[in-house]
Amino acid sequence: MVLLAVAKSPVHDDLWFQIDAALNLWPSRDKTFAQLNRLLAKRFPDLPPSYFTQVNCAVRLERLTASELAKFNPGHSRTEPRRMTGPIIASEFRGNSYILDGTNRLNVWVRDGDVELHDTIIVKNIEQ
Repeated sequence: MVLLAVAKSPVHDDLWFQIDAALNLWPSRDKTFAQLNRLLAKRFPDLPPSYFTQVNCAVRLERLTASELAKFNPGHSRTEPRRMTGPIIASEFRGNSYILDGTNRLNVWVRDGDVELHDTIIVKNIEQ
């Protein structure tokens, strides 16, 4: 695991732009936060409303292999990605890491024995 960058809010940096683009929600940062909350709430229905906000998030970029990413509780086994490019979007929650966007790509990489490093942006609520 290689730690490349850490950024805290206010949310104006390139990592957040990459998250916006990955979720196809730019230029609306509010929609990006709503989508991040929705994706994590799919796994945790008891997630507090607005768990991720512009004032409580930190993001970091890591470059991880498919085998490292597979430990992030992918959530499903589908292998039908809409795209094979862009960062994986993940979250740290309750002491574990979860993929929020990019699981289909990850499943293809695991299936195909991919050993490349993949940009992974990890979002964390710093108040928890």
